[in-house]
Amino acid sequence: ATFTPTADSTTNGVIMVASSKFSGSSGNTNNDGSDANNSITFTVDTVRPTIAITDDDDDNSLSAGDTSTLTFTLSEASTNFVQSDVTISGGSLSNWNAVSSTVYTATFTPTADSTTDGVISVASSKFSGSSGNTNNDGADANNSVTFTVDTVRPTIAITEDDADDSLSAGDTSTLTFTLS
Repeated sequence: ATFTPTADSTTNGVIMVASSKFSGSSGNTNNDGSDANNSITFTVDTVRPTIAITDDDDDNSLSAGDTSTLTFTLSEASTNFVQSDVTISGGSLSNWNAVSSTVYTATFTPTADSTTDGVISVASSKFSGSSGNTNNDGADANNSVTFTVDTVRPTIAITEDDADDSLSAGDTSTLTFTLS
């Protein structure tokens, strides 16, 4: 026989045969239901750890010079969750800090001179809990943060209509200011 524990459970698996459940060829039924060798107990932990990513930016919009502090909260302790488990596009992470075995923080800085969204996420099977189960929540909505990014700084160009760039008494020049 094969025993398969219940998914997402920490309830121990107990297998036993009670008394009077089978009989021998002479018709006598078993009477050993309470014997120590008639029970097997498995410690079960099939609960996969999860992660939630939050940020400190109220509108999830970052401009030139802005950064955001990200918090990664795990549902159970992990000893192998590291910065390289995090997928980043449109910027970079710095200041990685393990606050505890379930809470980590980092700073997201968007790419300079860019309008590419900043996306931070953790895929499934990147870290495990103490029982060895790996996370399986890569597609969950709380496992990704997206920032609208505009770090392109405006520019200005000034032109004038005086051909020799020289003004005498009574001369004028029209200036044109063009903003990007």
